[in-house]
Amino acid sequence: MATSPCVSCGRPVDPDAPCPYCGHDPLVTELARLDRDIAEMSAEDVRLQKELKDLSARMQAAQHQRVLLSYTLANARQQQQRRRNTPRSVLRRRPTSWPGAGSRRT
Repeated sequence: MATSPCVSCGRPVDPDAPCPYCGHDPLVTELARLDRDIAEMSAEDVRLQKELKDLSARMQAAQHQRVLLSYTLANARQQQQRRRNTPRSVLRRRPTSWPGAGSRRT
């Protein structure tokens, strides 16, 4: 039978049974350690859920901003296309001689 020192009194005891001298039970210690671990994991889970929620909100805001910017860009390109396709009025120089009038000026 393997023995180890009791964590409470230091006397050699069987690690699977309570200490016959002080009554310390190693299973209670293990149970307390597991409770602490579960509490830490639960706190980390809450923190990660909050972080995920924040990340989702930031991602949604970025996607919304992207939609607005892409709409603005498409609208600007459409306006440029309209300006290109709209005929402009061009001022033309008057010819120095009118056709059929010869070379006379009045």
